[in-house]
Amino acid sequence: MAEVIEAANEIVEVDRDRLLETAILMKHQGRRLVQAQTTWYKKSETYECLYTFTDDDTYDTTTYKVILTKDQSVPSITSIYPYANFYESEMTELYGVKIEMIDGDYHDKLYRIKAVHPFGPEEGEK
Repeated sequence: MAEVIEAANEIVEVDRDRLLETAILMKHQGRRLVQAQTTWYKKSETYECLYTFTDDDTYDTTTYKVILTKDQSVPSITSIYPYANFYESEMTELYGVKIEMIDGDYHDKLYRIKAVHPFGPEEGEK
């Protein structure tokens, strides 16, 4: 019979100024970045940015949530997880999240769409 693994799965809110520190900690613990995504909440006029890390041995998963207003920015984690550039480019292009210093930034050309931030607060044409 297969072994049943009961992995931990938690969501932790982290301040935007501690995101890099958190990503470095995850890297040192051998955690893999599984995904990064964002959602724009029109009612509260905030972004909810989620960064999910997993331990491939235990399958424990932690999602770090960063809440931003449309005027706030967050540092890129691409210096720690280089492949995060795809996630972060999507967050900036589709939602308008301000992410500082993305290594391998696509400069709003990842999707080659006409709409400016179609899922964010400022919708329009390029």
